Amino acid sequence: MTAMKAQVYRGAQQLCFEDIDPPALEAGDVLIRVVATGIAPQDINHCAATVGEWPRIFGREIVGTIAECGEAVQGWTKGQRVALRSRVPCLQCDDCINERFSACRGYRSQITTAGLIPSGGGFAEFVRVPQYLVDRGGLWAIPSSVSWEQALFLDPVQRCLGAIARADLKPGQLVWILGAGSLGSILTLILNRFGIRTVITDMSPDRLDRARDLNAGTVIPSVYDDLHTKIQSFTNSKGADAAIITIPTQHCLHHAIDGTRRGGKLILLCDDPFDRMQSIDPCLFSRRELSLSAGFTLAVRQRHLAEELICDRRLPLEQTISHRYSLEDLPIAIDRASAEVTDTVKLVVYPQVE
Repeated sequence: MTAMKAQVYRGAQQLCFEDIDPPALEAGDVLIRVVATGIAPQDINHCAATVGEWPRIFGREIVGTIAECGEAVQGWTKGQRVALRSRVPCLQCDDCINERFSACRGYRSQITTAGLIPSGGGFAEFVRVPQYLVDRGGLWAIPSSVSWEQALFLDPVQRCLGAIARADLKPGQLVWILGAGSLGSILTLILNRFGIRTVITDMSPDRLDRARDLNAGTVIPSVYDDLHTKIQSFTNSKGADAAIITIPTQHCLHHAIDGTRRGGKLILLCDDPFDRMQSIDPCLFSRRELSLSAGFTLAVRQRHLAEELICDRRLPLEQTISHRYSLEDLPIAIDRASAEVTDTVKLVVYPQVE
């Protein structure tokens, strides 16, 4: 194989469509020919900002076919359709034993890569899966009944399931989803599938229209300064049983605190810095017995459930896809998704140049 196409991150708002060498394999690695890559919220934020060192190739929600297996690889063959988990904990260290999976050294250091500084690598024609991931469930063989676009949701569905598990929800309870983007839309579908009521808020009328198409329980524009009072009014002054925040803004966090019932749970389904963050009085949590939890880690206990839901025909995840792009047009996708009020929900890139 000679050169391959890739979108290389070279600093804030600098994506360069380049020819680079494909990643070299070691004995236990697998090389994937990328068919499609989902653009995660983190990819959007990272491409628009200054993220550590560069050059890097982002993109971690990857599906494709096995192009080559290292000589020590067993159980996988060339041509298989697979979806990737870009990060996997070791399940053996002290952090994993205590279910602090995101603190696991293997989880933090081992990731799929197209070369350069390992950062996912899905925004390229080929990506390498290191042996660490191959040996620990980083590859999922896509069933023949599942389309490429359905399989793309393996990573975000597993993350959403982790957030739902942290919220400890029961059928009939009400969840407030702050943000009708990709994660918010996926949450809506899963919670409805589980019989849990939802109310979803967002600044974008286009996103809210799509949420209605997904049968979101209640849709409210988040343009109001008293948004939390509308949630209180909707729940007869009780408040939501839980709030899941998918957009890292102080607007969302403050309203979630005020719109969640006493003893309720706030889950952060995001890992990027909050914008213009101001101090919050911790007594707001203690007086109302609210709990705040991070829910973004790839939840290990929900791994098999995520696979089952991907195969569930009653969960139309592909309907959350709002835009599709070629790899060359990735900067256009990032710009559109980064707009202050955007119409994007789930975006997908197709890296192969035919």
